[in-house]
Amino acid sequence: EGNLYILWKDGSNNYKVRRFALKADSTYDTAGADSSTIGAAPRTPQYIAVDVSDGQNCLYYGHKDGDWRVSKATWSGAFSPSSISSAIEVISDITGEMTALAANKDGVFVAVRELDLSQTTYTLKVEKYAKNTGAANGEKIIVKDHLLQTSHNVLLHESYTEYRETLAGLQVLEGVLYAITSKTEQKKVYSSSFSSYGADEFKSSGVLYKIAGTASFSGNAEKLDEENGVNTTGSEVGYGFYRFIAVKSKKLVIASDGGSDTNGNARSRTPAVPSDKNYDKVL
Repeated sequence: EGNLYILWKDGSNNYKVRRFALKADSTYDTAGADSSTIGAAPRTPQYIAVDVSDGQNCLYYGHKDGDWRVSKATWSGAFSPSSISSAIEVISDITGEMTALAANKDGVFVAVRELDLSQTTYTLKVEKYAKNTGAANGEKIIVKDHLLQTSHNVLLHESYTEYRETLAGLQVLEGVLYAITSKTEQKKVYSSSFSSYGADEFKSSGVLYKIAGTASFSGNAEKLDEENGVNTTGSEVGYGFYRFIAVKSKKLVIASDGGSDTNGNARSRTPAVPSDKNYDKVL
């Protein structure tokens, strides 16, 4: 319905959600309205999703309590502490690390980053769950068995590349689920001055995916756009897609935080090293 929901932490380390309502003139109520406390350490909410279909207003949030889990609270009438019910856990024992959450009338969608047992590769996927029962209802593999780092001989102090990639955001738009990834590539070199490996170069990139229709959740995910990493001279702008940041008809609005740098661990620390190249964009 165009309303914005922001997860935040108060001065007592309690986590709440603030709702900014969309007004008739297309501006937002800037004061907002808060929920009751939905979590506190060690049960810390990290991702939220809201679904207001089928006559029920639902707030879902992902938290780690041993394993990653999803809980649900509902409200009726005004969004306020007194109107929000106590949360119940609806999805438990998610395998891997949750990195994003979305929901609509067709289900709850969880982005997961999973490492293999040998800790040498990672897989990115989106899992679908039934809203009320939490039953698993399909998954889409987005990135499968990608290397965490290139092979190298530590004894010979060989350099290597380390890859960090995650499904950073999910959003439902007109019955279709979209996802964005954020990826960095770091070249690690051994520095005799520090007697350790460190990042000598890095660059970022991002991909926008059309995952599937939320009802059928069938077919293969489609890569809609790929913004490649900045090259080592910084002459190309790269993206690290970070969040979907608006609710708009027929539009996806993405905040991107990309960058690059070179000669980090290998160069002398004097004089002061030049600043990295930082690219903040809204697409």
